[in-house]
Amino acid sequence: MTESVFTIDTIEATPDCSTLSWNDPVVKTPQGQRVTIWDSAKENEFKNAIDGSTHPATFLLPNANPPTIPIHIHGSISLEFEPDGNTKGLVTASLGSLDLFRAAVIVGSQDQVVVIDKVELVNAYTRLPTRSSGDFQFRLELYHPKAKNPILAKRTPRLEISFALGPCPSSETSPNNRVRADFGGRYPVILLRLFFPSLSEALSIAGIHPPVAPETWYIKRAVDTIWKFGTTPDVNKSVRIPRKIHYDNVNGAPSYGVSPKGVGTFQLSRWAKAQFDQCNCQDLAAIVQLACNVLVSGPNSIEVVDSRWIEHRPHGFLNPGTLFGWPEYPRCNNPTWKNKDAVWKFAECPVAKVDTATGYPLEGFAQHSWVEIVLPGDTGPGTVLDATLGLLSRGGQPETGSTPRGAYLNTSLIQTTVNPNPLGNGTTKTTANPNGDCLQTPESGPDIGLKAISLTKILSPISRVALKSMEDIATDTERPLDPTFDGTNPEEPPRNFVCADLTVPKLHELAEPVLGQTTIGVSEYLVGTTGAQVLAGLDVAAEPDMEAPPTSVFIEVTAYLDLLDAAMAVTDRLNSSSTGRAPYKKSPENDRVGDMSYVSPIEVFFARSNVFVRVFGNGLAPGVDYAPKFLAVGRALDAHMSQRLVGRPELPMPSPKLGQGPPETVPVGGIFTLAITEDSAATTLVEKVAHVEDSSVLQWLGPKFDDGRFEFLATKKGITKVVLVVAHESHLLPGTEEVSVTVV
Repeated sequence: MTESVFTIDTIEATPDCSTLSWNDPVVKTPQGQRVTIWDSAKENEFKNAIDGSTHPATFLLPNANPPTIPIHIHGSISLEFEPDGNTKGLVTASLGSLDLFRAAVIVGSQDQVVVIDKVELVNAYTRLPTRSSGDFQFRLELYHPKAKNPILAKRTPRLEISFALGPCPSSETSPNNRVRADFGGRYPVILLRLFFPSLSEALSIAGIHPPVAPETWYIKRAVDTIWKFGTTPDVNKSVRIPRKIHYDNVNGAPSYGVSPKGVGTFQLSRWAKAQFDQCNCQDLAAIVQLACNVLVSGPNSIEVVDSRWIEHRPHGFLNPGTLFGWPEYPRCNNPTWKNKDAVWKFAECPVAKVDTATGYPLEGFAQHSWVEIVLPGDTGPGTVLDATLGLLSRGGQPETGSTPRGAYLNTSLIQTTVNPNPLGNGTTKTTANPNGDCLQTPESGPDIGLKAISLTKILSPISRVALKSMEDIATDTERPLDPTFDGTNPEEPPRNFVCADLTVPKLHELAEPVLGQTTIGVSEYLVGTTGAQVLAGLDVAAEPDMEAPPTSVFIEVTAYLDLLDAAMAVTDRLNSSSTGRAPYKKSPENDRVGDMSYVSPIEVFFARSNVFVRVFGNGLAPGVDYAPKFLAVGRALDAHMSQRLVGRPELPMPSPKLGQGPPETVPVGGIFTLAITEDSAATTLVEKVAHVEDSSVLQWLGPKFDDGRFEFLATKKGITKVVLVVAHESHLLPGTEEVSVTVV
């Protein structure tokens, strides 16, 4: 043999934390389970994104000395010389110029198998979580005079290894009763890719002058990363998006599922793909709060910066700056300047459309949401994180935690000429201060902040928080809104449930005569215990009869089991805008779609019985009114649904049956399977999900199978309920099967 050969065959790991993979949203690396994270025989199957892995592994930073982690390496050595008995050697893994971990080996023969059961960390950072990903270079160094060191491994395994400072946080881990996002016991790898710095980045903090606290550095880096979603498709080395996202300068409305108080379900998986090219302050506050939520410490995963969601209502007129996603307008002070009907109509504000000092037209925020934090060692009321506006006075950069609330309101809102003071007083509403106009939990009441996120294919229940009264909505509909109205009246059986085909192919078929030639670009189903949602994204070809056609049109259809939920979805949408006016107009009686419909130049939404529909788009040209086309799409869908309205007893519902139940008891660390059988009402499963009531006891490992099986990992002693949910193959409404699981 002319040269020595060092080969890595497989790498396994026993992670401390479960990690939810990207693209394929399942847990391939569950906590406490020994799993393969790289295999030379199929190495391309382990690559994801530019430097990510399909099998990311997350560990807790070890306290032992020396610090070791359970990474298991299998390989072989073929030497060009005969070693002397037990020759000592060292296997080291590096990424770029930085060594990450190593393990000692003993080489006793010229050709031998190498088995490493744990590795020692060479470099680590104890103040922040870190993530190291890419093609690792392994090298072998032998302490022998004939060795030509180093001997480099022939392949460079693709690994993605993260170190957290605490277990995956849950909504139950806040000592201050703050609202926290519930990750279902699993770290979403997309958040680690966005917000965990690389080890080399973290180690460089010590060289920053003037010195900066690691937590301060982390928060600024996180907000700057979010800001890049509005400026470049290359958010960072690990995350690249197909399009930039920008603030909705027509409606000022959210696109990713949250309300002004953070209630709802933030669609994290859609955000990470920049599925929709518009957003508002609520979407931005949600992703900012998630960056804070994963910065935890200790066995109870206490959030380091004690973040809290702030809703300020009313807000005020903005000083000039760069609105998120609009760097070409560095002196913007009107968040919805592209709405031709834009005018400030908030009762408490003087009607004035121009700032006499600058000459710029004005429209402000009637409501604004941001996040506040308290950094370790601080005793003050907190500082502001706001990725919505980069003030001109701050060089067009967002608020990254250096400014207290009072100073933030004084600098971001106009204090002279038109409006001597902010519309609100900027204080927290409490029992002792009932006139405060900043809401936060727990001081102002419960559940203000982001709790639910969409990571897999689960549709969370709709928020029952709406500002418009249900009496007002009832007057807009053709029928009374009665949640007990279930179709059982024999004298006049109501036909209030849509039994039509709502799948993506049918939506495409209905929309194409209106939009012209289109192709399906997005086909997505979300399923929950209260209903199901389908999202059809149709890529539009240029059509001669359409002015500035959008790049794509989205049809979002949500079918609810409760009639009231469809009406509530309308109220939530009506009240989601941050502007001081109503951006949506009620359709006139002769042009109404469904039971009630509302339009703006860039969006149409309506309710028909138990179904809520939105039609909107990406790549919309400024100043173009897309409402007629979007309304025509809605009208075609509504006509289709109206032909198949049935009473509740006539509605064919899936009724999944438990084919394989849980063991009588499951030990902590055990993995088991539940299985359901199909019935005649759901011969083809559109989608199926599992809802675990207590994710600290049990983790669903994601939609791994297509044959009715669900896999779970037991993580803590206790008893929890599991609901298995199956959507109907056509009208999408779900059927459920409930079981109880005991972990010992």
